[in-house]
Amino acid sequence: MCGSVNCKPGEVIITEKGAKHIIKAHILVDSHPLKSKFEQLTAKQLLKLIKDSIENGEVNCAESRTDLKRIAIEKYQPKLGVKLRVVIQCIGKSRWKVITAFPVTKG
Repeated sequence: MCGSVNCKPGEVIITEKGAKHIIKAHILVDSHPLKSKFEQLTAKQLLKLIKDSIENGEVNCAESRTDLKRIAIEKYQPKLGVKLRVVIQCIGKSRWKVITAFPVTKG
């Protein structure tokens, strides 16, 4: 793990705020034009890809913010043709929440 987060693996939730951010910044085409976008993906498919990335991806220390207890996890997703980055934040000793998720289009 990157630095010290003092959080154990455990349950990961997605809050209404996190879901709204992903929809507004990474799905809606007219919103946030400089952000990478998901294309032709249902909510159910996206949740499945987020879960797969969290469970089977690798931590990207360079994109993590341990001072904020945030960890970036990435996994190549063949359905997207790119890596999916999921940022989760520790909210308890073994509880996490999804902050954002998006296709990595650079690097």
